[in-house]
Amino acid sequence: MDPVACKVAIQAKGVNKICLVTDAMALAASDATSMPFFDTVIRRDHNKLTTPDGTLAGSCLTMLDAVKNAVELCEVSLEDAITMASATPAAALGVTDSLGSIEPGKTANLLTLSADYKITHLWQQGEPVALK
Repeated sequence: MDPVACKVAIQAKGVNKICLVTDAMALAASDATSMPFFDTVIRRDHNKLTTPDGTLAGSCLTMLDAVKNAVELCEVSLEDAITMASATPAAALGVTDSLGSIEPGKTANLLTLSADYKITHLWQQGEPVALK
């Protein structure tokens, strides 16, 4: 989406009504440039994934990139971008009893970021995950 359209949507609806989403495939979290997918191969061309005939197959936009884009292109605060990537989708899916915020009794899937949006620490189900 164009950043101007995103800004307008966020201003109109608010961060509690706008979810950050991604259609990223496994290549997004990989250095690989292609991967088998059913009876074809998906190829990466920068931030676009296509089949051999050029048909769009998805993107390489990770949720972390979506957060970064929201901050840098849509001019929202990091806190608001994280809300749109966590609490807002949890509310939209009706799973706020277990996800979307840091509270006792909720699933502890957490990460910490450096100032340049690099993941410095990661926990899944409350357990630390070693980063590569």
